[in-house]
Amino acid sequence: MTTKDLLMPKLLAVFRQYGYEGASLSRIAEATGLGKASLYHHFPAGKAQMVQEVMLFMQAWRQRYILEPLAAADAPPVARLQAMADALVEAYDEGRALCMLSILTISESRQEFLPQVQPIFVSLIQAIAAVLIQAGIDAGVAQERAEDAVIAIQGSLILSHGLQSTQPFLRMLDGLPHKLLAGSYSAA
Repeated sequence: MTTKDLLMPKLLAVFRQYGYEGASLSRIAEATGLGKASLYHHFPAGKAQMVQEVMLFMQAWRQRYILEPLAAADAPPVARLQAMADALVEAYDEGRALCMLSILTISESRQEFLPQVQPIFVSLIQAIAAVLIQAGIDAGVAQERAEDAVIAIQGSLILSHGLQSTQPFLRMLDGLPHKLLAGSYSAA
């Protein structure tokens, strides 16, 4: 692993905790153990480059642990959706960690990051909808349910954080696969 690879989880944690605007170079330096000069050595374009690279790091994780399992046509739909739910529990520390996508979407600098954020949301919605369509759910209904799933994921993360309780996030994910597949011919 490169030094940059080792920095990604630390940078992600700082941006999740403080948001884009609140993640000062001092906070980033403290979290990574690097001085400001070293940070600029690794990220010549500064904080914006750090976010871009964290997004790429997250995309690789999302591809491996969410999108690929959702696309595994040899697994039953409920198992594919459960694999997604399990990965989300891990990624968001059972609901304790905020979503970097939502942080960037509501930040003052959102226009800078929306071109990267939107395709990530779209690909997740499409992957969930594809599973539901394969399970026999009408394409229009599948699209709506997939969007509702992303709304539920994001909303339950915010609620869990606001209540300082992991229960809303965990409860939502616990029932999500079966709710998404309700009325399908292959829910099992």
